[in-house]
Amino acid sequence: MEGPLSKWTNVVHGWQYRWFVLNDDVLCYYTSRDKMLRRQQRGCIRLRGAVIGIDGENNCLFTITVDGKVFHLQGKDQNERDIWVRGLERVIHEKCGYYKPVQEDPATDLNNKVLHAEKQLQEILDQISKFEQIEEKNSFPTKKKKTIHEILQNTKRLQNTIDHSIVLLKQVQRHLSQGITYTDSNSRSEQETSLPYDDNEGSIHEMTADDIVPPISYSSSEDEDLYEDALSNPDLESENIQPTDREKSHHRESQRKRPSGESTENEPDWGDSHENFDQIYENNEESDLGDVQQQHGSVLMHLLSQVSVGMDLTKVTLPTFILERRSLLEMYADFFAHPDDFIVAVDLKTPEERFLSVVRYYLMAFYPARKSGVAKKPYNPILGETFRCRWNLPNMELSGVKTTSGPFPGSDINQLTFVAEQVSHHPPVSAFYAEHPGKRVSFSAHIWTKSSFLGLSIGVTNIGQGVVTLHDLNEKYVVTFPNGYGRSIMTTPWVELGGKIEVRCEKTGYWCEVEFLTKPFFGGKPHKISGNIYKEGLKKPIMTLRGEWNGTIYAKRGHGDEFVFADVKAKPEIRKECESIVTQRDRESRRLWRHVTAALFRNKINIASEAKRWIEQRQRDETKKRQLEGTAWSVFLFFYP
Repeated sequence: MEGPLSKWTNVVHGWQYRWFVLNDDVLCYYTSRDKMLRRQQRGCIRLRGAVIGIDGENNCLFTITVDGKVFHLQGKDQNERDIWVRGLERVIHEKCGYYKPVQEDPATDLNNKVLHAEKQLQEILDQISKFEQIEEKNSFPTKKKKTIHEILQNTKRLQNTIDHSIVLLKQVQRHLSQGITYTDSNSRSEQETSLPYDDNEGSIHEMTADDIVPPISYSSSEDEDLYEDALSNPDLESENIQPTDREKSHHRESQRKRPSGESTENEPDWGDSHENFDQIYENNEESDLGDVQQQHGSVLMHLLSQVSVGMDLTKVTLPTFILERRSLLEMYADFFAHPDDFIVAVDLKTPEERFLSVVRYYLMAFYPARKSGVAKKPYNPILGETFRCRWNLPNMELSGVKTTSGPFPGSDINQLTFVAEQVSHHPPVSAFYAEHPGKRVSFSAHIWTKSSFLGLSIGVTNIGQGVVTLHDLNEKYVVTFPNGYGRSIMTTPWVELGGKIEVRCEKTGYWCEVEFLTKPFFGGKPHKISGNIYKEGLKKPIMTLRGEWNGTIYAKRGHGDEFVFADVKAKPEIRKECESIVTQRDRESRRLWRHVTAALFRNKINIASEAKRWIEQRQRDETKKRQLEGTAWSVFLFFYP
């Protein structure tokens, strides 16, 4: 495996073009192809024990971490990057068992090769047809006619070769489908070639002095590195998920019905009958993961053996010790930890003031949801899981008028109420709805989470949108969501947000674009944001934004002075209220996950793992039962196609 890549060097502070050659478990690089042929090596990277990484915000870049160094590399596009990542990943797996990329079925691989060969044959036939038409014109000089004739004959010989190759491939394809395995004296069997490389056997080829490499990766340029990134940012895909009409009682909780298919099977005894689950949930302080490599190295190696870089983690079981003690549905509720900021827009007089108020609320909502710097993962909600809560607003007295429908029936109309439901499992889609009946403001949203393994990080792309509605003004503010990253999963994990979000009000013509800037590979700080607020009809933004999403955000109008737009840590968060766990339905988040939460709180990882496994297996059993019965899952609270 060889070819050109761009390589970052700190010496000249930029990307340098290098020619790379993958030789056994060593990636050697040269300043040019000529120097490669003369073996004038610039540096090398040993792959035994290396870790490949991509970061999610750039499709061309990747890193190789080994021997205490980080090499930063860049392909010309995502396809070239992926080819190199897969090739390097395969070598790492063979040499040290660090990765275990998903192996394609031999029959499927052969079918793809046959299809590719047939496509090439068709291209050759098309070219032959064109040359024959040219030759028939007879309007060329004799010398040119001869040249065309020779090209045509050579092309036909190439066609015959491809024809013969396809025949051979189809013969092997036929034998493979019959379960026949071939070996010969010059090749090992397929089973044999799939075995890991045995260090004790040594290399199978004779090495020359020029092939010998030093025992550590090096570069002839001091502090020279290389670089990467994956996870394509898919276009926003909107799902038709909406709460039902409020006047038609979109929330049917008051009827106390169970979702279709909900199991009432008794859970095993997890030995926690003495626990005060409500009190445990109120204690939301998360402990630091510390150096996970030192504490949980064997578990991480097992995880890495299941995945390859860029792989979708939806169906991968993640280790229990990285779990946060709450469901993802409850995490979404924390978007409303400042309920007074959510409703303030309805009392403002101008469209611009209202728009700025919605933007301010939205940018301040991310910190409460992810205020812990610890990169732990909330529980994946199961199908039909729900979560509901409410908040009292500061400086707003309760009216005494109770709701009979909505997210939390029986709440005061001056309380902000919230409900969420997991409406799909594959793909994982969550829907949630919040409203303040007294101020007639609501928020309806759906999010499809797509998790990917990025080598040294885990990336989560959030696909979907939310709509803030000021009902009396008929104004709708459509918002999108940033991506999330758990960085440094092999050492001390931390959380980062990345990507662009939009806030847009079609009626008033105001819109905003904010980019969550991920930490640069060289220097720079994490958690930065940068954005602009626009008004339709104006070429320049009416306001620029900068700062940190988990700190202070500053704004500036034109040539005016900069001022504090939002300080996310300045205001205390309002604690949400939930029903006691003993009165909750079986599939409400806190009741559903209470045994896992209590075990994690007491650091009983094995019990937490078993309780989590029981919940997930019950869900699989229920899915199989519905398939056998030919029944479909019925969404409980939201419209979902």
